[in-house]
Amino acid sequence: MSDADRILTALRLETDESEHITDRVAGCLILQYGLRIDRLVNLTTDQFLVHPEEPGVLGLQLGRDPLWLRPRLSALLQRLINERRPLAAPLRTRETPYLFPGLRPDQPMTSATLQRRLTRLGIPSTSKARNGAWLAMVGAVHWKMFADLLGLADGTAHNWHKLNGGDRASYVASRLKASQAPKGPE
Repeated sequence: MSDADRILTALRLETDESEHITDRVAGCLILQYGLRIDRLVNLTTDQFLVHPEEPGVLGLQLGRDPLWLRPRLSALLQRLINERRPLAAPLRTRETPYLFPGLRPDQPMTSATLQRRLTRLGIPSTSKARNGAWLAMVGAVHWKMFADLLGLADGTAHNWHKLNGGDRASYVASRLKASQAPKGPE
């Protein structure tokens, strides 16, 4: 999945009211933040945060630091939290802790079920979509921050940073250069 396809698909999912809210949120979280599908289906409402200073902005607690979501995705996520129900019709009145509930309220949707639903939306491979999102993110933030936001091992985040053409020394060098910049004319 190219970056352009990934971004356009995420934008379509954020705005297309004809698609099911569950699929839209799952697709956006994979396409924009690279969440793994097996981790995504196990998300519970306990992992969501409300931003203390920005009304309407939600975040995910996946790692050490909260991952604050964009406002439009936050609004979709709030709708999903309010509307989520188990897939089995007789059990739809029961509460569930899962963001993506399965047939029973005490179980999440399976990864295979969610993958089939996302394929129908134009995301043929969640792992390729995730890889594209990770490469975009690791190019935008330091690898350690990337690891802390998504709850990844430092080695994994650093390997993705290297795959994207970065190295540890470049970050340190850029910080040192910025702190030693002349304050005025020499």
